[in-house]
Amino acid sequence: MNNFYDNLKEVYKLNNVGKTKEYLENSLYDAINEKNTSLIITILNEIIGFYRDITEYSQGIKYTKSLINIIHNFNIDPYSKFICYINIANSFRAAGYVDEAIGYFDNAIIIYDENGLNDNTNLAALYNNYALLYENIDLSKSIDFLNLALKLIKSSDDSIKIATTYVNIGFCYIKLNKLPEVLVCLNNAWE
Repeated sequence: MNNFYDNLKEVYKLNNVGKTKEYLENSLYDAINEKNTSLIITILNEIIGFYRDITEYSQGIKYTKSLINIIHNFNIDPYSKFICYINIANSFRAAGYVDEAIGYFDNAIIIYDENGLNDNTNLAALYNNYALLYENIDLSKSIDFLNLALKLIKSSDDSIKIATTYVNIGFCYIKLNKLPEVLVCLNNAWE
């Protein structure tokens, strides 16, 4: 698996979308031929993120559905399922499939809670992405998710993520025309 990531880093350095697609697809094909389920899941997660980043959502959804199929047909550990559900939810979110995204975000939280997982970084990322989903639906709920993420991020002392989250909360308050709250968020981001 390290070989996959090492090679992927080199391919990304080429800054060539076509070569990256080719490497990811060939790697997936090889992993399928080797019947290496763990590597298949890893590569599918990478492919989903890649297609989301380059805004080829229909391709991303195709691979998202493949990942869902694998999760339902193989017994994978709760932590891996948690990470997969976050990626699946983000793929659906980016592609505009709101109900599907909500379902997978909620299922990821359930898996996290029921299994006593301890990964504040990825849970905070989940809440940040959940907040993005709600920006166009319910700004108050978006702020709630950002505050949950902020609480988790503060424990890590990552000043950049803390500031970014405060700015994101501030953007929500701008949309709500709550300027005093915006100033508080910006001041907190500055600290």
